[in-house]
Amino acid sequence: MQMFDGAWNNTAGYSKPVAGFHDLSLGDYVCTSGGNSGVHCNIGVMYLNFYWNDGYGYASQMEGYQATNGQWAAIQGDSGGPVLVPYGNGSVGAAGMIQAVAGTLYNNGNCGSVRDGGANLCSRYVWFTSTRTIANSLGMNLVTW
Repeated sequence: MQMFDGAWNNTAGYSKPVAGFHDLSLGDYVCTSGGNSGVHCNIGVMYLNFYWNDGYGYASQMEGYQATNGQWAAIQGDSGGPVLVPYGNGSVGAAGMIQAVAGTLYNNGNCGSVRDGGANLCSRYVWFTSTRTIANSLGMNLVTW
């Protein structure tokens, strides 16, 4: 399995092999890879287990916060994208899946370049679900390189 890593408008793109699940701890740092806004890194894990109702029921979530001023954790339309941990050998660990932007929301004029060009909301906060939790709840395995 490969994960895309780069800007949303990089048509050449590049991918990184997935080494396996990466279980997180408080204070770990991750990257998000949203289809609408591309990759954002330096996102610190703040909460490991809280429940949020997305309209279809409650689901266990984690929360991350973008530690770099002027950068975002995720943008509306990034939901479903991977949350990954880069490794020194060029591969990544599958840590989660983006569920929602959270916290203070900013409008598209402050969000930078996005794929769909619509009225998007961005935030330094992102909610995501653990990849292992998703796989276990569906009775699936993670395909690795």
